[in-house]
Amino acid sequence: MTSPKQAQAVQHEIDSLSAKISDLEDGELALLGDMEPVEESIESMAIEMTSLDGQIEALGSEAERIESEIEAEIDDLVEQRAQAAGEVGTEFIEEYEHIRPDLGARAVVTFDGKNCSGCPFVMPAMEADRVRKLAEGTVDRCGECSRLVCR
Repeated sequence: MTSPKQAQAVQHEIDSLSAKISDLEDGELALLGDMEPVEESIESMAIEMTSLDGQIEALGSEAERIESEIEAEIDDLVEQRAQAAGEVGTEFIEEYEHIRPDLGARAVVTFDGKNCSGCPFVMPAMEADRVRKLAEGTVDRCGECSRLVCR
């Protein structure tokens, strides 16, 4: 350096950079202090996530077990239905399949001696008497609600 003015400018630049370095170091320390709780939170969430992954796996296994039980039950019921259908005869099955879309699960009902359990109201005496005279184990149509009545 040839002049004191240049030396003074360089000194001023050094002081300015030193102040900037000090400010950056203070900011870095503040960020490190702020990062500590965040890192603890991340660790806590990682532990919780591991626990939740275990729960998800256990629930998935339980769902698969229940699903296989339901499938086995469905298979059993399908087999029972096929067996029962074989015992009843095709005429009854055809009639049942014809009325089932309209009447649903209550397409076949029982007779309690006075009323068809599918009729919304009391069965007329003549219809009840007609059904009562049917042989035990007979299936016939109810004249009131059109359901199949098992005597």
